[in-house]
Amino acid sequence: DYNGLECVARTSYEKVNQTDIDGLYEVYWADGQKFNLYNASMGGDLAGLIQMRDGNNGENFTGQVTATGTTTTADGKTHDTVTVKVTKAYLQDLNKCNLSDQGGIIDLGNQEFYYDSWEYTCEYDANGNATYTYTFTLSDSEKNPRGITNDRVGKKAEIGTDLSYQGIPYYMNQMNEWIRTFSQKFNDILTSGYSGNGDPGVKMFTGNKATSSEQFLLDDAAKRYDKQEKKNSKVTVKVNDDSYYRLTAENFDILDAMEQDPSLMANRKNASDGVEQNDLLNDLKNLATDKSKMSFRGCNASEFLQCILSDVALNASRANTFYASFKDISNTIDNQRISISGVDEDEEAVNLVKYQNGYNLASKMIQTLTEIYDRLILETGV
Repeated sequence: DYNGLECVARTSYEKVNQTDIDGLYEVYWADGQKFNLYNASMGGDLAGLIQMRDGNNGENFTGQVTATGTTTTADGKTHDTVTVKVTKAYLQDLNKCNLSDQGGIIDLGNQEFYYDSWEYTCEYDANGNATYTYTFTLSDSEKNPRGITNDRVGKKAEIGTDLSYQGIPYYMNQMNEWIRTFSQKFNDILTSGYSGNGDPGVKMFTGNKATSSEQFLLDDAAKRYDKQEKKNSKVTVKVNDDSYYRLTAENFDILDAMEQDPSLMANRKNASDGVEQNDLLNDLKNLATDKSKMSFRGCNASEFLQCILSDVALNASRANTFYASFKDISNTIDNQRISISGVDEDEEAVNLVKYQNGYNLASKMIQTLTEIYDRLILETGV
């Protein structure tokens, strides 16, 4: 007897990560119950494939529910909302955020709800201490028939699963983070200066929208704020705003207007300087090597590829060592099993003849000794 399994493709609103493609599979039992692909006791090829596909280095979305409420969307419908406070550093910076931008499933105290969109809020108090929250707009009652209740407040909120393995989502998110951070710093330098025509600088790096030929405007509202400069302030960024979060390794591009008119690029710090002045370009050049201008995982901007390659090399070496060790153990076990269960008929036949001859010789020796005793006892009168 057995229980069957089947693969069911995720819909576009069931994504876990921003970088997930449409149609990744979930596994269900034949009776419709979801199969736990992240069971700690599961091993073998399936576990390896899941870790490679979903491994996020333990950086899934997690936080605590602080409030529930309602909101009215553009279509005039009322939707439930849930606010989640986050404390993880990788969730407090939108440049590191990998939440789905097409909706997904959020677990609130072991109850799953569909959400359509979210917004990020960074709020500073009078002492410059920051509080970071995400507010999710839940889907309608068709997807969430139970509806959310106030008893979810204080519960743990989670999206996706904490997988310590560095799989595909981890590497894609690393690329996205570097591109967002580098583009932001590069564009900040350009917008602080002036072009050869004396006009204010414009942003050079942007991204292409997937649904049209337009490009993102990259609103500065999504910048990371310095708490020494921000007190009693609040910034909110919605998932669909043209923030640097929308920039990915897939849609990263140069502003079309600058490609068509390179004179838009800023090259000097002061508008009154002559056209020969190019002091702003030195700042752009130093951005690649000066960690005070941009730091990525403790390295400068130009060392990004080294960071990624070191991750790949370390993980590959660890995987090869792990595989070789278990292969040796497997071979040892197989050899022990074969030495006991594997039977060579010719060898067994030779052993049978050998033991039979040995038995016959032993029997003859006993018979000879018996005859000697008989003669000594019966015929000599001893």
